[in-house]
Amino acid sequence: MTVVLLISETWSLIENLWIKYTETKDKEIKKQLIEHYVSLVKIVAGRMYNFYGSKIEYDDLLGYGILGLIDSIDKFDISKNIKFERYVPTAAIMDKTVLTIFHGGQDTMLTTLLYGVPSITIPGQHYERDYNSAKLESLGASVKLPVHASTFG
Repeated sequence: MTVVLLISETWSLIENLWIKYTETKDKEIKKQLIEHYVSLVKIVAGRMYNFYGSKIEYDDLLGYGILGLIDSIDKFDISKNIKFERYVPTAAIMDKTVLTIFHGGQDTMLTTLLYGVPSITIPGQHYERDYNSAKLESLGASVKLPVHASTFG
């Protein structure tokens, strides 16, 4: 019970910071948000370094990640009612992307076309996503896979 209370109190604090930052764009609040989320950047940079370590320095990955974090904080829209941890401004990373694998949603589809990034789509049971995936495939911009192709084991 105490753990749930601590998580709830932490979330409440962060939520209040987001509300205040959205209203004021105060630099001190932005700094607090950066300090709160930088641990996520360190985790991702560490994982990427383990995979690409011979090609790029950890500090470079961390630096790019922090720049992306700052940009994401500036662009994040709290009114969309999603968690910041799940928010990634796709266009901010697309110029460094060599392949996208996604569900065929409208935003990612348009961004991959704009940046000319090839893709693999796994649309599932949604008509719009299935239509978008088929359209991308007909343009030669994507390969459409059936849902069962994404399972392992």
